[in-house]
Amino acid sequence: MDTYDVAYASQHLAELLKRAACGEDVSISDPSLGTMKLVPTKGANALPSGVILGQWKGRMVEIPEERLLAPLTEDELASLSGEESPVDR
Repeated sequence: MDTYDVAYASQHLAELLKRAACGEDVSISDPSLGTMKLVPTKGANALPSGVILGQWKGRMVEIPEERLLAPLTEDELASLSGEESPVDR
């Protein structure tokens, strides 16, 4: 396990994040706080199946103004809040 001080970690954070995401043990040490281990959260790299990053880049999407400004449906609100939709009940 590699341990880095806070100064190094702040300058190389992107690199350390990538290393931790790949499964390496990365620790950051601070004199006043101690040593902490940098670990990815469960499912951090997982994308929903069928998702292709950047597939809509450069494309124009048109949404009718009446739909864009319409209130959200109950299903949309439930989905955004993480609740079960009324249809699923």
